[in-house]
Amino acid sequence: MGPVRFTQVAMMNKQIILIADVAGAAHYHVGDEAILTSRLAWLRREFPTVEAVAVSEDPVFTARQNGLRALAEPELPGWADQAWIYSWRTPALTARYLEIRSRWSIPSLALLLRQIRKSVALVICGGGNLTTPYGRLLRFRSLLAGYAEACGVPVVVTGQQIGPTLTPAETRILCQWLPHAVLVGVRDTEVSARFGRKLGVSEHRLIVTGDDALDLDAVRVSAPWIPSKAVGPVIGLSLHNPGQAGQRLEQLSALASLLGPWLRGTNARVLMLPHLRASVAHRCDVRLAHDFSTACGLAEQIHVVDSPDYRDVHIKYLTGLCDFIVTTRFHGAVFALTTGVPLMALSHDTYADSKFNGLFSYFGLDWQAMRVTDPKAVDVLHKAWNQRAKARVQLDMARQTAMTKHGKSQEKIRLVLERLM
Repeated sequence: MGPVRFTQVAMMNKQIILIADVAGAAHYHVGDEAILTSRLAWLRREFPTVEAVAVSEDPVFTARQNGLRALAEPELPGWADQAWIYSWRTPALTARYLEIRSRWSIPSLALLLRQIRKSVALVICGGGNLTTPYGRLLRFRSLLAGYAEACGVPVVVTGQQIGPTLTPAETRILCQWLPHAVLVGVRDTEVSARFGRKLGVSEHRLIVTGDDALDLDAVRVSAPWIPSKAVGPVIGLSLHNPGQAGQRLEQLSALASLLGPWLRGTNARVLMLPHLRASVAHRCDVRLAHDFSTACGLAEQIHVVDSPDYRDVHIKYLTGLCDFIVTTRFHGAVFALTTGVPLMALSHDTYADSKFNGLFSYFGLDWQAMRVTDPKAVDVLHKAWNQRAKARVQLDMARQTAMTKHGKSQEKIRLVLERLM
């Protein structure tokens, strides 16, 4: 082992808190886990002597999966949702109030606050969390960010989706801390960067990074059901049901009506690639995949990848084996684009529209997501499938450009964090 440099010595025993939307095996979300996996791998490469500490709904699982220390994500009580707390008019007093109140009622929050005080930075990892559909996550991140800034701990945001909808109350909350973050990295220019500017983030602090999981390293898996390219084309499906339990049948019917006849006509083998495993039936992609296969009458043509042993890195590898991807999952599109697989993105709402179209724009592609219920979707699907070879050539060029751009943005983040050390 070579000599330890002075800069490495200076960084030893320093820690960074990572806020990511991760949980345990009972609620394993491939996209959210991929964001943490990528950000953690990057930090370990760039700052090997700094300890990364993650926050998780299941800290034991997250610690074991990622080989780090993890803290429990606390459930915020009613008293932590008062408007005056998020205003930070008296930062020192508000921070002290949070410390004292949580010490008596929420030990996990008190521990997290203590660890933030001891850190060189609070890093809020990417995701679609600063938007109205995920208001609880927006408030949790805002509470921690406001506390960190009140304690003099720098806040860094990476690969974040902001908007496309924010209530007036949420806008006021974000305006209190986001402009003061030392760096705000967003996924896209059209929606997230525009919202960032409206919230008061200055140009020299705002950068478009793309998604945090763009550089996720795939890990090879082997299994007897993995298709051979010599046998014929392979279509990968990554589908989810976005509605409540009562809407599940309606959403499943819409997906089956659109995709079933087309899949039958392609005569391709199909891999269902679930991105969410959940104990709640109507939220679980695995259950939806099996029900979709039955609804389409294509059980012989479809294989559902339902092993709980497959992590984010394995699902990306399997995505790369496909000739074409159809996805309603954002990270289904991320994995396809970064492995060079042509795809069709299907959207259920405005929020998904903004995510998909922002991703395509980042890659310099003029592609657009299609609504599942759009009558034109089937024609676009047929066209995309028939032109997949041409799209792959276009995608290979776009991927090189996008990953170069992503690498440059990561270098900016590295320089900011290095100054904070």
